[in-house]
Amino acid sequence: MSLLFGSVSAPDWRLLAMDGSIRQVCRIPWVREGRHAALCAALGVHYGKYVLRRALWSVVTFVVLCYLFSLCIYGYIEVQQKQGLLADAVEIVRAQRMGAVGDINTQSDIRAAVDEVYLALLTQHGLDGHILPRVHRLAVRLMTFDFGESVRLTTLVGSPQDRSKNVLPIVAEALTVSTFLFVGSYLVQFGFALLLGLHNASRRRAGRCTMILGVTAQGISVIVISMLAVFVFSYCLRWHPTDPWVLRVPSTYGEPWGQWLLDLVRHFWVPFLTLTFGNFWTTAYIVEKLAWGISGEEYITAARARGIRERSIKYRHIARVASPALSSTVVQGIFLALWGGFIVERVFSLPGIGSLFVMGIQTYDRYVVAGVLVIVTLTFQAGLFLLDITYGFLDPRIRVGAKAGALQ
Repeated sequence: MSLLFGSVSAPDWRLLAMDGSIRQVCRIPWVREGRHAALCAALGVHYGKYVLRRALWSVVTFVVLCYLFSLCIYGYIEVQQKQGLLADAVEIVRAQRMGAVGDINTQSDIRAAVDEVYLALLTQHGLDGHILPRVHRLAVRLMTFDFGESVRLTTLVGSPQDRSKNVLPIVAEALTVSTFLFVGSYLVQFGFALLLGLHNASRRRAGRCTMILGVTAQGISVIVISMLAVFVFSYCLRWHPTDPWVLRVPSTYGEPWGQWLLDLVRHFWVPFLTLTFGNFWTTAYIVEKLAWGISGEEYITAARARGIRERSIKYRHIARVASPALSSTVVQGIFLALWGGFIVERVFSLPGIGSLFVMGIQTYDRYVVAGVLVIVTLTFQAGLFLLDITYGFLDPRIRVGAKAGALQ
């Protein structure tokens, strides 16, 4: 951070600049009115432009991704669906031939009848004509969150007659389960990893155990750990139920809330702990390496020489300077935990977003697949946008870095 202001004789200002407190530096009159006035002015003026520019880029990226999703969905699912409709047309013609002998006996008559029924089925399902207009229509529907109705799937909450086939509530239910499991476990994991990483870095002590366990956990993968957890806790110890958990509201079936909560804990404690400690050492190793480089800086040594408490050094100096990189780690970790849990949900038989995506592909339900892709992508885009804003707030050099004149 001292590069922003150059070599300055005032020790209090130098320590503040090194510590990342640039706004406090700009409150000093001789700095604010001196040769660094352009930079101090840029810190307050360009933040609105920075946020607006990031928001526009997020919107453009979302629109482009909607078109790509639409093209991929029609490129794969439409081919599979057309093959299914062709098989249905053959069966319909075969049934008509068995019911009316003599009408379509020759091979050409059979082929013509199959083609006629097949074209009728394509028109009925909206698959006739060129693919590009359909891609555009689906992309517009995705951007407006008009996912339509599912072909076979329904919502899980409510009585059978009240369940909806609308894709948006179906995806919302699955996203709730995945968010509770994956995001919750990652936040707990990151909290413990942050404490351990800062503790080792502040004492300038390399955690060999953290490095060995982190590399080992990264190589094994949380999927293998999940399978081992199911084998040990479900089949050997019988502590975890093997039946799938059913998403429900206790008031619908008159189930007591205590019994519902106990069933929730019985089904979720093993996957929650598996996801929390499966990648714990990997996250702790990353945090430790980020904080290790900062703990050797001159201003940390100066803070220790001034007699500042070690707790204050860890959380007010090291953690604050490392906060941009840590924020990026959290956002990426949450997205990877949410998007990378498909197999984990299948292992533990949980009705999350991964299971819903797999079922949508297996049933050729393009609206369910599109809904999952759009909602998860929108969640990630919102996280990246908030991350960019947080970056610009935590480190003002990011939003004024292009202003070369302000850094001279």
